[in-house]
Amino acid sequence: MLKIAYILPSLANQGPILVVRDIVRSLHQVAAITVFYFDPVVEITFDCPTRRISMWEKVDLTGFDIVHSHMLRPDAFIWLNSKRIKGRTISTIHNYVEDDLRYRYNKVISVIFTKVWDILLRKHDLLVTLTADMEAYYRKLYKNPRICYVHNGRFVKSEQTDKQPVPENEQIEAFKDQSIVIGVAALLTHRKGIDQLLHLIHRNNRYKLLIIGDGQVRVKLEQLAKQLQVSERCMFLGYKKGADNYYRYFDVYAMPSRSEGFPLALIEAAAFGLPTICSDLPAFKEIFSERDVAFLNSIILMTWKTNWITCLKTVPLSRLI
Repeated sequence: MLKIAYILPSLANQGPILVVRDIVRSLHQVAAITVFYFDPVVEITFDCPTRRISMWEKVDLTGFDIVHSHMLRPDAFIWLNSKRIKGRTISTIHNYVEDDLRYRYNKVISVIFTKVWDILLRKHDLLVTLTADMEAYYRKLYKNPRICYVHNGRFVKSEQTDKQPVPENEQIEAFKDQSIVIGVAALLTHRKGIDQLLHLIHRNNRYKLLIIGDGQVRVKLEQLAKQLQVSERCMFLGYKKGADNYYRYFDVYAMPSRSEGFPLALIEAAAFGLPTICSDLPAFKEIFSERDVAFLNSIILMTWKTNWITCLKTVPLSRLI
C-alpha cells in the first residue's frame, strides 16, 4: 500500500488545511496516510493518524513513498530534511505568493520571502498549483521547472441535509427582515476586498451584509462601517467552524477578492445554488463562466444598476458538489 505523509502548519479550519482533509478523505482507504503538523491548533479532524512535530525535529520519513507539503514552513521542513526523505516530495502552492505576502504584511516582506520560498521549493520533485494561470505565474517566477496544476474540489453538504437552526437564528432573522442579504464567509484580510461591500451597501440601502469570519482587518472593517454609517446593516458573526450552515441566510454570495489562489468558498456557494458575484480574477474565470457567476471589475461600480440583484437571481449556477 502506498504511504503518504502530509506536512501542514496546523490543523486549523482554513482553506489549505481543508483541501488536505478532503484529499485524505478520498485516499485513506487506498493509502496509508499520516498528517504531521507544527502549531497546537486543532480545529478539524482527519480520517488518518495525525502527529504534532517541531520544525527542528528529526522525523523519520524514510518509509513514505510521497511527502507532500503545504505552505511555507512545511516547505522549509522538507528542504531541511531532504536527505532523510527517500520518496517523492511534492508541494501544493495555494496562493500568488507576491500578492498574498504584500497584502498580509508589506512589500519588503513580499520581496524577501518570495525569493526565500523559491529557494525552498527547488528541491521538490513536483510543484502543484491550483489553476493554469497560477502554473504560468510560477513558471516565470520560480526556478523549479517541474510544475503542474490541479483544481481543488470540496465535499459539500447539501442544503437539504442540515436544517438545524444556528445559535444566532433569531438574531439573524431579525437582522435580515425584508432586505437583500449579501453574505461572505472568509478570513478577514485586506486581500479579500470586503471593504468594497461596505461601500456597496453605503450606496444602496436595499442591501445588508452578513460576514462570517475573523481576521486581522476585522476592527478596520467595523470602523469603516461606522464611518460609512452602515453599522446597523452589517452583522459580523466572527469565526464559525461550520460556516456553510449560515449560507441559508444569504440571498447573494460575494467574493470580491483582490487576489485569490482558488475559491473554495465560491464552490460551496455554487453547491448551495446561491446567486454569486466575484471579482474579475483569472482564477475565477478559469473555473466559472458568465453563465455561472457575475464577474465584477469593481463592486462599487455595480451599485447604480437598480436591477442588479434581480438579474443575478436569473443566472443558472453550477452545482459543483
